[in-house]
Amino acid sequence: MMVTEYIPYGNLNGILHSNNSFPISLETRLRIATECAEALAYMHSYMYTQVIHGDIKPANILLDGRLKAKISDFGISRLVNDPDKTLFTQHFIGSIGYMDPMFARDGRLTVKSDVYSFGVVLVELITRKRAATSGGEVNIVDVFTEALANGVRGVREIFDAEIARQNNMKILEGVAKLAGECLMMEQGRRPDMIDVVERLRTLGKASHQVQQRVDLFPWARKSKPTPPALVTSSRPQASAIGFHLKR
Repeated sequence: MMVTEYIPYGNLNGILHSNNSFPISLETRLRIATECAEALAYMHSYMYTQVIHGDIKPANILLDGRLKAKISDFGISRLVNDPDKTLFTQHFIGSIGYMDPMFARDGRLTVKSDVYSFGVVLVELITRKRAATSGGEVNIVDVFTEALANGVRGVREIFDAEIARQNNMKILEGVAKLAGECLMMEQGRRPDMIDVVERLRTLGKASHQVQQRVDLFPWARKSKPTPPALVTSSRPQASAIGFHLKR
């Protein structure tokens, strides 16, 4: 028998897209993103042996009773030990909609492949639209990158209306810009997860300050308040890495 932590909220995919989904504040979304980024930064840069997850997606991000995020399902992760931290494989791994297109083309798996997949997760967090669909809908990542090509303001129309308010628009644009950098086709131009963590922390602090002002001047609130965010830790955490065994 194996005893594992109870995860009452399931995974991020269910929270964002199921029929039983509920409102999630921008602060909470940023905290979830930051905790995932911290876990990846720890795997990529702080572990004795560098680890590439290889299948980052909302379904593999578990949420506990406080909506704290934990990355799970390391079934296809790879330990990278060669000097240039690169793994070449001809076998298909990853999930449609989240897999690095460069890996799909040449089989070159690096930590920047995880960065790309994390960029897709960021897009889902700020748009609340699925990256992978089975009904022939337009791919939200394609819509996002095309809109971003016209400037960061071009993506405003696809932000989730639940969090798209005038007082936090700059924060959302900051997240969109970061997501766009993670989704760059050239792997070398994608940021390291350590840098992603720092930028998300900065955006999270800005979001918290905005929420404090709204709480101080409630008459300035233009829409129904969403649940308050929880506070994340200040450094990359190994505790955000979970193991989820599928039967």
